[in-house]
Amino acid sequence: MNLGKYSNSTICGGRRRRRRIGFKFEINFTEIASAEWDFRFGVDFGGGGVVAMDDTVMKSYSGGMWWAYRRNRATQLNYKQTLAAGAHKMEI
Repeated sequence: MNLGKYSNSTICGGRRRRRRIGFKFEINFTEIASAEWDFRFGVDFGGGGVVAMDDTVMKSYSGGMWWAYRRNRATQLNYKQTLAAGAHKMEI
């Protein structure tokens, strides 16, 4: 899934509505065999954010975080996790 430049102002009423907007992404997927996953999120958490896997918080950040479309920027939200075979739900 490539969301490109997902825009809160487009979704929430144009240029006037640009602050204090939250998004929740829920991704359901199936892992065929147990494997280690390496997640890297280039997020814009202006007031903080959370990544949860199977209803367990895996990573959170309470301040402003943004990556400016630069992969080498230190403010990416990254973590590794071994996932068992089966269905999983990730929430961001």
